[in-house]
Amino acid sequence: MNKLATLTVVATILSGCVPVTEGDIKDAGPMPKNYRQIVAKNLRETLFDPYSVRDAEISEPRVHRAVVGPLWNVCFRGNAKNRYGAYTGLKYTIYVIRDGRITSSADGAEYNCRDAKFSKFNELYE
Repeated sequence: MNKLATLTVVATILSGCVPVTEGDIKDAGPMPKNYRQIVAKNLRETLFDPYSVRDAEISEPRVHRAVVGPLWNVCFRGNAKNRYGAYTGLKYTIYVIRDGRITSSADGAEYNCRDAKFSKFNELYE
């Protein structure tokens, strides 16, 4: 991940305590409508065994303030297998989506995703 993407993710996570305004939502641009497909594609390309993920859930997009401005974030949680075939436990990842693509992501996002409303993520298995 390049330095700008890393800075964006860190700034996004650290700015999670600042309330989001209507202006922030407007400035973030259009909400990513196909976020479920975008995240599913990314997980299929990056996880060792994406079709074995247990308890896969995804949140709806939410706006968070960041140093670079307001951004749309989506949280994912699931229990995936590692290269040894063992499940690693429930893990959280936050994705920043802009213009129909993931611009950055961060694992270990339990704190930032604590208030997210999750739903089943069946698109991962399609």
